[in-house]
Amino acid sequence: MANEMTKQKAFTLIELLVVIAIIGLLASIVLVSVNQAREKARESKMKADFDQIYKAIEVARDRDDKVLGKITGNWCSDCACRNVGDLSTLSDTHSCIVNHKNAFERIGLSSLPRDPWGSPYLIDENELEFDSDPCRKDSLRSAGPDRKCSTGDDIGIRIPFYSGCQ
Repeated sequence: MANEMTKQKAFTLIELLVVIAIIGLLASIVLVSVNQAREKARESKMKADFDQIYKAIEVARDRDDKVLGKITGNWCSDCACRNVGDLSTLSDTHSCIVNHKNAFERIGLSSLPRDPWGSPYLIDENELEFDSDPCRKDSLRSAGPDRKCSTGDDIGIRIPFYSGCQ
């Protein structure tokens, strides 16, 4: 009887390690799922932003009866954003930010829209930019997750012609 009283019910070290390993495995599965959901949410926000900006561009082109470059007064708003590093950290006085604030104001958006990673959306006005090659489409893009312009993870759309180019 004395022997039975001294025995205590407890988990062995191996049982504890197995439980901890299972918890760790479940946690990693949950984290992967959460990260995938976050990326999908970012992509959805970006697509909605592209749609809103594109509609503002369409309204501005119809209102002014001009191509985008003539409306913004700049044939390459995003040129100042190339090779400057992380766009989300640029000051409000940097030419990249100033160019885009002006461009978005001229198309009717009151504030500078930013992508889900904090960088400004980028406009490259191409239609009728060069007499030798007038039919190049304007583009709207995000610098993507790395926040750097003109790298492999940029995401963008081409804006249909306004001037009758085919």
